[in-house]
Amino acid sequence: MYSVLIVDDEKYVRLWIKNCINWSEYGFKISGEAANGFEALQKIKEIKPRLVISDMDMPELDGSELIENANKIYPDTLFIILSGYKEFEYMRSAVKNNAVDYLLKPVKAEEIISVLKVVTNKLEIMDKKKEESRKIKIITRENFDLHKEKLFSSLLNGQIANSQEVCDKLGKFDIQIDREFFSVISLNIDEDCQNRRAENNMDTDRCVFSIINILEESFSQAGIQSYFINEKDEVIGIFNFDAHGEELPQSILNVCKDALDKIIKLLNINVSIGVGSIVNDIMCIEASYKEAKKSLELRLLYGSNHVLTFLSTPENAHVEILDFLSDSCFMNAMASLNYEGCKEIITKTFDRIKELDMPGIDTIKMIYYRLISIILKVIYDKGIVPSCMNIEEIEMFTAISSLSSIDHIKEKLLYYVQKVINTVSTKQNITNSAVEKAKAYIIKHLHEDISLTSISKHVHITPNYFCTLFKAETNQKLFDYIIYLRIEKAKILMKDERLKTYKIGEMVGYKEPKYFCRVFKKITGRSPSNFRKNC
Repeated sequence: MYSVLIVDDEKYVRLWIKNCINWSEYGFKISGEAANGFEALQKIKEIKPRLVISDMDMPELDGSELIENANKIYPDTLFIILSGYKEFEYMRSAVKNNAVDYLLKPVKAEEIISVLKVVTNKLEIMDKKKEESRKIKIITRENFDLHKEKLFSSLLNGQIANSQEVCDKLGKFDIQIDREFFSVISLNIDEDCQNRRAENNMDTDRCVFSIINILEESFSQAGIQSYFINEKDEVIGIFNFDAHGEELPQSILNVCKDALDKIIKLLNINVSIGVGSIVNDIMCIEASYKEAKKSLELRLLYGSNHVLTFLSTPENAHVEILDFLSDSCFMNAMASLNYEGCKEIITKTFDRIKELDMPGIDTIKMIYYRLISIILKVIYDKGIVPSCMNIEEIEMFTAISSLSSIDHIKEKLLYYVQKVINTVSTKQNITNSAVEKAKAYIIKHLHEDISLTSISKHVHITPNYFCTLFKAETNQKLFDYIIYLRIEKAKILMKDERLKTYKIGEMVGYKEPKYFCRVFKKITGRSPSNFRKNC
């Protein structure tokens, strides 16, 4: 049923129009009436009628002015104008303001019925166009979101070649990455929540949508720039922020914990959030993402509904032992590859545990997990991964379940310490020449899609660590250096007039001519064609 508003300053006219025909028979219903133009305008705002039948000659706000004002607030309304006057100016004014028809008083029921058929046809056409437009907008929005998610997914998996390309592509989505530091979280919905979601009549898509809304609201309120994408039952958050120091800002952990509490309370599901470390280059967020994913594996140890990092530890641990163990001292000993220092801290800690009457398995696990977490932190800071030692992270955590005594636990920890120190010492000899080795690799593969992942694999160093190492030794970001080499080589190639511009772009690693021209102009200040003219 289409709603109808009747506007006339004469009550008997309004009454006659309401009762002259059976409105529902023609697909309409009377939703309201008004005695003047101002009252009608307010009614239009409230009930949003699809048709207004209005007198033309009214004090203060006539029919023509009513249409003009109504079109501004609710353009989906059509008008039929009534008047006792035959002046052409009134008719022209009504038609100019999109009135469907102009009927002279006293109007007949047959005339209204005839006009209603025209109104119905117009409304059906309007609604059809509106629905088509809505569907197009939805498809456009979905395609937009899909392309944005694919871009972030490529970035997280190290599939984008350079930072300039990232910034250009993000710019197409009006995303500005203008702060120095980045971090990634990975939120996972536990499998045992399927039944609970069914009980709440909430499918996976709605559940994930609600989770992302909660996360976006939480981080927005905290003033942290964030972007979220969804991959199956995993929600990935990317953060861009200003920070000082190497540790993960406590604010991100606090916001994650608050958001986790809201998700559990509002959605009644079990989730876990893994948090990756800070990286200082957008091309290194792959490393932060991998660490966030690995942190999620600690669910096997801590259970669901936790915010997890490699330094996560159970809460029900013996306070005295927690105070006795100095994280910073052990971290420093590990970082400086001081085996004797590590051994002394581990030995004293476990000797103190033995002195307790009932230390409890939770306390022993806490100490073990905490030391393993610090060992892993040092491994990643040194730019290597546990697989270099033929060990997996999760294996290091779960090893405690097969150890039968405190002495065996202590021996296992010392074994890992020795293994790490030996591996890092060997790797340090490699890292000393890593930058030069990377430069040679870049020059050799300049015409290819060089990625951070391919370079880091070639020099056997983790991506994030290599970015830091390269910048420290060259005072230049890795991909700024690659762009510089490519453009310098392009300048030389442009002296050969036989080579087309697009071909030169391909020879220096740019497969898309437009992108090559854009980068060239950004670096040199001139387009390739203009540069050639001045060679």
